[in-house]
Amino acid sequence: LSVTNQCGTTTDTEGFEIFTLPAAVVSNNGVLCAGETVNLSTNLPGSLNFNWHGPNSFSSTDPNPNILNATVAASGTYFVTISDGNTCTRIGNTEVIINPLPNVDVSPTATEICIGENVTLTTTGTIDYVWSPTVFLNTNIGNVVVATPTTTTTYTVTGTDTNGCENTDQVTIIVNPLHSVNAGSVGRLCDMCITERLMGTPADGTWTGNNVSATGNYLPAGVTQDTLVYCYINPSTNCENCDTLVVTVVSPDEIVMPMDTAVCVGSPILNLVATPSGGTWTSVPTGVNSNGTFDPQ
Repeated sequence: LSVTNQCGTTTDTEGFEIFTLPAAVVSNNGVLCAGETVNLSTNLPGSLNFNWHGPNSFSSTDPNPNILNATVAASGTYFVTISDGNTCTRIGNTEVIINPLPNVDVSPTATEICIGENVTLTTTGTIDYVWSPTVFLNTNIGNVVVATPTTTTTYTVTGTDTNGCENTDQVTIIVNPLHSVNAGSVGRLCDMCITERLMGTPADGTWTGNNVSATGNYLPAGVTQDTLVYCYINPSTNCENCDTLVVTVVSPDEIVMPMDTAVCVGSPILNLVATPSGGTWTSVPTGVNSNGTFDPQ
């Protein structure tokens, strides 16, 4: 510094030290999805003083603060003021983008089925879908899958949208067992106009097939072999199970009776013989035993 007047010029010097901070580079780990953690950071050392502020009333004095489980409301510009002990200051900012999660929704054609049946699961809300568990699914990708579970199963679908954000939805499919059904059995039937009552279990089932009524009355109508079906619907689950019964109808054997015979009272016991053997004898009036012996007393 030089000062001049009528007496002359006087000169003096004073030294100055200039302190500087490097330029602040402020960044974040976005683009993010809702629920993820925002990481804010700068390139300057943590020994400095930091004062952050931003959307949703955010503030922090950490050098590299985090926002856990961030929501869409945390999107926006974050500013940081950085200073040292010499009152040197740098200001920087960074833009944070947080995308919302997609709304994934599963719609089943039914939530309760009988074992052996299938159900179609349809989901909407994103562009890519992955299903689990994969067991009893026709495919584990896509917005429409077909499930044929054998036990009650909870299916989870994970959907991913164009921003790479994921969300899930679940549906539980209840699988009801089938009631045990038995159509019973029947021996060979003769082709005669005699109704045979069929008995399936449990009771209250329904018969279908040739020459049979819904209640199980079977009337032979010619030499044949009919396959009949007995079905029972469990009233508590509405599940139906069926069993089959094969009925064989044959021609009746021709009976050849002995010749008419006249006997006297007191004659020896007469043995009546007819073919085929093994039949049962009756008479009107009574007098013949079931085995064909006749006592003319």
